[in-house]
Amino acid sequence: MNDRPERESCPNAKRCPMFAEFQNRAALRVFQHQYCNSRFERCERYKLASQGKMPDGRLLPDGDWLPQRSERPPT
Repeated sequence: MNDRPERESCPNAKRCPMFAEFQNRAALRVFQHQYCNSRFERCERYKLASQGKMPDGRLLPDGDWLPQRSERPPT
């Protein structure tokens, strides 16, 4: 049984390097809502950090990857 509230935020959210990689702030907010602000244990970034490994800034919480900045279309 889990004693923590379901809506607890990720302990790494304030310093997550993934946030700076997003050009689309609306998409970032979706990830923050689904992972950072609740149920962060499902986040692939959190899982790696919990093992003492620094996740790449482009790794998304669902395990997908943001493209390199040079591969992204201009905004």
